[in-house]
Amino acid sequence: MKKLLLILSNIVFFANAQQNTFSKIIVDTVSFYGAPNIQAVVATNDNGVIVTGGLSFNGTFTGAATVLKIDSSGNVIWGKAFSRNNYYSYITCIAPTNDSGFILAGNNFTNTNDINLLVAKINSNGDTLWSKSLHPNTCRHISPRSILQTNDSGFVFTGVAIGDSSQGVGIIVCKLDLNGNPQWTRFITTDPVIGASARGNAIQQTADGGYIISGIICSGIYNGNQYEACIIKLLPDGSLSWAKKYKTTSSENCEGTGLLLENSGFVALVCIDDKRAALMKTDLSGNVLWAKIVAKSFNRNTSLTAKCHKNADGSYLISSASCFGSSMTKTDSMANIAWSKTFSLTGLDALELSDNGFFIIGRSPVCENNEFIHPKGGLGIIKTDSLGNQATCVSSVSEVAVSESMVASPANLNSFTKVVSNSVVPDVNNFNNLASSPGCLDFSGAIHPNDFGNDVVVSPNPSSGVFTLTTFSFDNAKYMVYNSMGELIWDSRYFTLRTEIDLTGFPKGIYFYKLFYQATGKVVSGKLITTD
Repeated sequence: MKKLLLILSNIVFFANAQQNTFSKIIVDTVSFYGAPNIQAVVATNDNGVIVTGGLSFNGTFTGAATVLKIDSSGNVIWGKAFSRNNYYSYITCIAPTNDSGFILAGNNFTNTNDINLLVAKINSNGDTLWSKSLHPNTCRHISPRSILQTNDSGFVFTGVAIGDSSQGVGIIVCKLDLNGNPQWTRFITTDPVIGASARGNAIQQTADGGYIISGIICSGIYNGNQYEACIIKLLPDGSLSWAKKYKTTSSENCEGTGLLLENSGFVALVCIDDKRAALMKTDLSGNVLWAKIVAKSFNRNTSLTAKCHKNADGSYLISSASCFGSSMTKTDSMANIAWSKTFSLTGLDALELSDNGFFIIGRSPVCENNEFIHPKGGLGIIKTDSLGNQATCVSSVSEVAVSESMVASPANLNSFTKVVSNSVVPDVNNFNNLASSPGCLDFSGAIHPNDFGNDVVVSPNPSSGVFTLTTFSFDNAKYMVYNSMGELIWDSRYFTLRTEIDLTGFPKGIYFYKLFYQATGKVVSGKLITTD
């Protein structure tokens, strides 16, 4: 028996050892103002990924919607840019199609500063089969958050939009045929009171041909401004079947950010109070069966979103981001944690590949006031083995799933029919000015470690908890230290050339320091690693 166990353990070790792992940074080699501000990722059949977002022009927030193909070694194979009349465009969601292509959805701004829908179909080589700009009547500032191909080879997406003055901010759901022509559009809102709003974050098609959506509902200022997660069931024609909202027993704010189909119900990823993420299992009517905390969470007011996927073995993969680092957690089918990893880039998503390893895609972890800002940095890629390990940029953490009590109640929603029209097809161009190189994105998002000269020397690092930081500038400055969730845990009371930072009272892991020069606004940042 012992011999058999030894043989099996050697087989597992050998299999993991054969997996290709790496970490790379992708930058714009022309303007050197980073890589695309990515929004969505999907795996390809050849063990690579398609990355979508928006490409900045000359370091500004104007530019083109972008689509990148990255191979299994982290190299950029091709890039496409969608734009029209030099107005800013970006892609916010992507899904595979049954012909090995992809469907994209996003936004493009107009000369009236409005935001229209951008939808495009591409093949596996990135060639555009069709692209359209769509305009729902009496809706504006439309932002799609999730798209998929439907059973009839058409498409459906959900997101958020602003309706007319009596409807406020609500969930938009739009069904398209296989050529991208609108078939029906629904706008779903809560009570029309000040501050009330709703947003759809994820959509799936159910076995009856209808749809299930997870998202968030805000009750408005007259009802306590409570944010609650929601699950909404639609019939095949988009009309409401049922809707439920969810909160913890202590009435913390909640948001549904991911949704998976199961034979007996649904699994939703619910972010609670901007601090932790839970997997919540419901039956087919939306009644809660169980919920467990599986990861730290994100700030609801940022563009960061926790995501979940189902792996080939039936387990779940949860990725969760903050402004100062991210995590990837694998659980079993009952949400018990198998392992959890952290990394310093702001992880957009983590996907399982056909070799059972994982692809982590993220961007430079740069924030101000816990809001993501465009980095002078790049796009980070980490390829791990099947256990989530990678030698240079990934750290293991000990996490245990904790049961959470979730309360479900009916959600009273209103549904409006909208008419959508087509518009001009955007221009599509190739671009090949992105290059990849080995490395890890650090806290500052800087690509070159010498960008700031030798302003700060940290010793020792890693340490058991006490660090000495020495600066060679006499400019007035202040040190701040943050944990991996972006919470300020220490700051200097006055400026000295040599500063001792004691983190022995905090859990072992990765922390981030920021040295802020008050006169010039210059910021120098880096990692502090505490070990046993």
